[in-house]
Amino acid sequence: METLTQKETFVDVTRKGTCIAFFSAYQDLEVDRMMSYFTPDAIIDFKPLGEGGKGKVAELGKGIWMGLMDAFPDIDNIIDTMEIEGDTVVCKVVIFGTQAK
Repeated sequence: METLTQKETFVDVTRKGTCIAFFSAYQDLEVDRMMSYFTPDAIIDFKPLGEGGKGKVAELGKGIWMGLMDAFPDIDNIIDTMEIEGDTVVCKVVIFGTQAK
């Protein structure tokens, strides 16, 4: 039986680590720390909002996260999957909390 092993590059592992650090900041409700992981031109594609969920992280992403934190003060997340697609990391995350607003 032949085993196929796929090796990740250092860049891929670093990108995944950055995603984990971002979601850790999200768990800590630290928006400024969350934003520090993005370049100024970074984009977001927040799938639950469809086409309305695509835009600049510094504007749309920050607004979405702050709104969620305001409505769900105990918001938390669990990374379900993380995949590398070219130079993009796609994270599927379960977000949960108690809605207060």
